[in-house]
Amino acid sequence: MQQKGFSLFELLIVVVISSVMFTIAIVNWREFQLRSELRNTTLALVTFLNQVKSNANFQNRNNAIYIIKEEDQPWRLIVIDNEQNDHDQIFFQFINPNNQVEILNKNNDLLSIFHGRRCMAQPETIKLKNDIGESRIIISTRGRIRYCAYAMQLAGFPKC
Repeated sequence: MQQKGFSLFELLIVVVISSVMFTIAIVNWREFQLRSELRNTTLALVTFLNQVKSNANFQNRNNAIYIIKEEDQPWRLIVIDNEQNDHDQIFFQFINPNNQVEILNKNNDLLSIFHGRRCMAQPETIKLKNDIGESRIIISTRGRIRYCAYAMQLAGFPKC
């Protein structure tokens, strides 16, 4: 006599295998999401810094970048003219797109200055961190902006 369908034992094995695979997928998805947020924030900040550098070169002025951290708000970077030192006249602003990613530099501190003449800059290392790891943006004296992943692997990022 032939029976059609699945036995209870076969269904139980399928449910156990599916739940194990689902658990692994959830853990990997969270890790992927954190890596993606760190990568995207780093690349967005590099793009912003390149725009600030280009503007300083084009306008031939000294663009100063300050970090602003306020309670219950994401951190942000503001760009002002270094010679006027007026925090009310902001040329550019970068607001953290992901609240999971923190900047490890000091609050309300001068981060860097891009000098208009010859694309020079004040050297600085910007450290971005979330639960999965840390990335760094390095600004050299010659105004070159590089980025790297510190003690972890990020797609498309060299190791520090």
